[in-house]
Amino acid sequence: MSVIDNPVSRGIVNSIWNRFDEYLPKIIFCPNGGYYIKARLPEAEHKKWIARILGNPNFRDNIIEEIKNIFSSYSFQRQSFLEVRWKPHGASFETNGVNGCNLYVPPSGEYGYTCHNIDNFEQACILFIALAVYLPKLYFQLENFEGGKYNIEKSAQLENPITERISLNRFKKCQAVLSNWQI
Repeated sequence: MSVIDNPVSRGIVNSIWNRFDEYLPKIIFCPNGGYYIKARLPEAEHKKWIARILGNPNFRDNIIEEIKNIFSSYSFQRQSFLEVRWKPHGASFETNGVNGCNLYVPPSGEYGYTCHNIDNFEQACILFIALAVYLPKLYFQLENFEGGKYNIEKSAQLENPITERISLNRFKKCQAVLSNWQI
């Protein structure tokens, strides 16, 4: 059996949960309607380093740019935005919906991502993709901080929430006019 050198990965693999797949984002269809998205977080490391990781504007900009690049070639019927909120206890994601449609880390309770009011598959996909872009980069940074690869004194902490909105392309009905078309 090989030893896992990365402290966060080792913690996930050796955790009492011992369910690695719970740390990957999932979309779950609820039989009574709507969707649920969840992903666990490595609690100790996340609490310890998240404010410093999100305090780095390059980290935040990289996430926003990658999400914009993914969504730039898609059109959506109902959704017009994705809002990313950087908070000292974690990033949250929201898209338009009745009474909010969001994915967030609760300030207390079970440690991981939970969601609220995801009514349709389009909302679920947008939130899932945003989380799927964010989590691998977050895990990499957690590894670097926990492994002592960064100078902690030089890293700024996020103290106040920052909100960034990404506009999504709206689907427009196309009408093709065929004139003088012959077989």
